[in-house]
Amino acid sequence: MKNWIIFLALFFLSLNCFAQLSSVDSAKLSLGSAKDAQSKFKYSNILVSAYLYSIPDSSLIYVQKEIIAAREMGSDSALSLAFIHYGILSRLTGNFSQAIEYGLNSLKTAEKSKSPLLIATAYYYLSAFYLYAEDNNQALVYSLKSKQVFETGLDTGFVGNPVSDKVAFYFYPQFRYAAILLHLAETYSNSDQTDSAFKYGQSGAAVFKNYFPDTDWSGMPYILGNIYSKSRDFSKAIQYYHSGMKQAEKTRTFKDVMDNGNGIAAAYYKMNQPDSAIYYIKKVLEASYYIQYTTGKLEAFSLLANLYRLKNNNDSTLKYLDLVIATKALLFNNQEMIRIRSLSFNEQMRQLEIENIRKSSKEKLRNYLVLGALLAFIVIAVILYRNNRVKQKTNKVLKSTLSNLKATQSQLIQAEKMASLGELTAGIAHEIQNPLNFVNNFSEVSGEMLEEARGKRQEAKENSPEVSELLTDIKQNLEKINHHGKRADAIVKGMLQHSQSAKGIKEPTDINALAHEYLRLAYHGFRAKDPAFHAELKTDFDDLI
Repeated sequence: MKNWIIFLALFFLSLNCFAQLSSVDSAKLSLGSAKDAQSKFKYSNILVSAYLYSIPDSSLIYVQKEIIAAREMGSDSALSLAFIHYGILSRLTGNFSQAIEYGLNSLKTAEKSKSPLLIATAYYYLSAFYLYAEDNNQALVYSLKSKQVFETGLDTGFVGNPVSDKVAFYFYPQFRYAAILLHLAETYSNSDQTDSAFKYGQSGAAVFKNYFPDTDWSGMPYILGNIYSKSRDFSKAIQYYHSGMKQAEKTRTFKDVMDNGNGIAAAYYKMNQPDSAIYYIKKVLEASYYIQYTTGKLEAFSLLANLYRLKNNNDSTLKYLDLVIATKALLFNNQEMIRIRSLSFNEQMRQLEIENIRKSSKEKLRNYLVLGALLAFIVIAVILYRNNRVKQKTNKVLKSTLSNLKATQSQLIQAEKMASLGELTAGIAHEIQNPLNFVNNFSEVSGEMLEEARGKRQEAKENSPEVSELLTDIKQNLEKINHHGKRADAIVKGMLQHSQSAKGIKEPTDINALAHEYLRLAYHGFRAKDPAFHAELKTDFDDLI
């Protein structure tokens, strides 16, 4: 918001002040050394104001620099004000269609800025351009829009916003509102709506006087004079024109001197007082030496030609008719010069726009490429991250599998050892089995032979106690040999069975015999370690069912 207020202040200053020669030279030097766009806009604006009414072609150069600086700044506010300057310059040279074109451009960019004061200002100047083009209907439409936007977008009561003598009056919104009301009055006057013209003329004057009671504004009497002149109250009109002319002479605002002087001359012409009219037109022409206000001079020359025709002064009439023709030619030349330079400038702006679009497209493409590369990097990073996670999981599985394989390998080795041990045991058992079978067989045979010998002895009736006792002892020894041989045979069979591949078939087992056997094995294990160990084994097994 601060930026567009500064731009408006600078703009209104340029429309109300005319730079001295030293200021112009200083502004040119500053513009030549300016680096940033805002400084270029500032000094171009000052130079536009310096040449606007004196050297239009120079003003055109700086208006175009204004537009370029505004575009560099990327400021819709600055660009809108530069377009208004272009419109005013076109209007001053009589090119009203071009003035309206730039007025519309100003409105479009002002709307982008969303500043109510700037939009209202754009509507105001667009209405003025239509008014000079004598399109009163369009002028009235835009004038009413200017008032509406100003009143709805800003506080027209201006509470808490007092004016100060330290700041020029045209910097304030109050001044802009008064100007809008007075312009609306002039528009109604040109549309022959006298009541509305007087109503808004009085309202505009009241707003201005209320806020700037000690300030002279030469534009306001001129507008009021036009309203009274349109209603054919020429004496009242002349009073306002006189007041405006004095104020303009005091402030050296030569355009207003010429406008008010032409107004007085036109009123006297309509009152059929040619001498008074000629007197004020000569004042207008004196003021024209200070500025190049071509349309103001053309109006003065046209009035002089008509006035001398009324006085039947043919020589003077022809003289001023020639001046009218020459001024129109100058005006036309200025129009053509501005039109041609505008075409060239518009083409330059179009090429600049194309270049900007190309750069923007290139920048977008580069951004898209960077974004694409970034996305590709992210995708690759995600893929690598997932691959790494998968790899980590795979490594864990491989480690687990390797551990399992190592454990299985150990088990296989142990199983192989056990299998080898089993084979060894089986071999030993087979080797033991053969002599053991002989022991068992011969012990059984010897028992049978002992019984047979005992029978023979009885038959022979040999009853020697020593022989009987000896036979008994031999029989007992053979029984023990047979008993322990069967035990050894059972152990060997167990070893052979253990060495065989297990089929996983459950078989019935004598649990009492198994328990008794392991009890004896435990006892003999202790005896093997400690020969002095002795224990009595007592068992009490339940009968097997």
